[in-house]
Amino acid sequence: MSISLVLAGASCVVNEKTSSGTTTGSSTGSGAGGAQSCVDHCNDGVLDCGEVGFDCGGTCGDCATFDVGTVCGPQIALPWSSPRLVSVVNPDGTDYVGDVEEPEVRDFGGARWLFFNDDPPGGNKDLYYARWDDAKQRFVVLGLLPGMGVQTLAVDGNPSLDQDGHFFFVSARTYPNPTESIHEATLTVSGTPPTAMLSDVKRLDGLSRPDVPWISQGVQVTWDGSWLYFDEAKFEGGPPTQSDVIAAKNVSGTYQRVSDAENAALLGNVNTAAFLEYAESQSKDGLELYFTRSWIDPKNFATALMCVMVSTRTDPHAPFGPPVNLTVTSPASGIVMEAPSLSPDEKTLYYHRRNKGDRARLYAVDRP
Repeated sequence: MSISLVLAGASCVVNEKTSSGTTTGSSTGSGAGGAQSCVDHCNDGVLDCGEVGFDCGGTCGDCATFDVGTVCGPQIALPWSSPRLVSVVNPDGTDYVGDVEEPEVRDFGGARWLFFNDDPPGGNKDLYYARWDDAKQRFVVLGLLPGMGVQTLAVDGNPSLDQDGHFFFVSARTYPNPTESIHEATLTVSGTPPTAMLSDVKRLDGLSRPDVPWISQGVQVTWDGSWLYFDEAKFEGGPPTQSDVIAAKNVSGTYQRVSDAENAALLGNVNTAAFLEYAESQSKDGLELYFTRSWIDPKNFATALMCVMVSTRTDPHAPFGPPVNLTVTSPASGIVMEAPSLSPDEKTLYYHRRNKGDRARLYAVDRP
């Protein structure tokens, strides 16, 4: 299925459907004062002349057709298996029927953990956790991630953990005053069988943009804690209209956002102007960066196109190279596939998938 998008340009090419269902093209004037028509020029049911920030009567351009290949490029033969559904259950062994979004799988405190958030109606996301049952090869959900100051009535999600127990997540609890949304806490594990708890929750200031409607919608810490990646997104009602991956460097225990020039040099092959990039996961050696790329029609979320990408480099201090598309591409418009997360041994890549009308479930692909 292809998606039509209006691109800024010098003239407006109007595609008008005739009574027979065929499409004809006609050009009109451009710029302020140009004679432009409010028609469905992209055949998507929207009667305007600029679906990317232009009002009818302003400057608009030709319709461009976007499909998965355009957004993500061709699939490359990489050593990953076909996707599989991962078993996630309640303590009594019944299927867990809640959402499993933004997964993070880490080994810590003698156990393997799955951290994730739900996605209930109304947007009050909360942080959950599950423990791996090696005998039955499944994750057992233990419930809400406990700790004072962790869960709020706002969005709390996108968990990430480093090797020293520094736990990061985003929360809109104070947005937009201030706009900072990245939070840090300390994870401790105790008991037999082990359980986890967060403490010392604090907001990390100085990373997010100070202007609304921008917000840091996701965060991922590298396993050694040397880098913190987060997703800077612009929300103007509905899904984000822009999103890029931003890097922050650990300088003597404090994360400092790199300059725009440094970010462009490091992630210039990852971020794009036309699409959304977010929900990243870096390998332990720093040579692979997995992330989500998508295009979402701002007026019809059901037309989203998403895929999981990987960008590589041969030197952990070098810029990431041009990304390629894994086999985890969304097979149809509107099917959500996001948030790749490497397993501790880096032989499994987890992500969440939401089919139309279904909850978000945990999926994975494997490599030798």
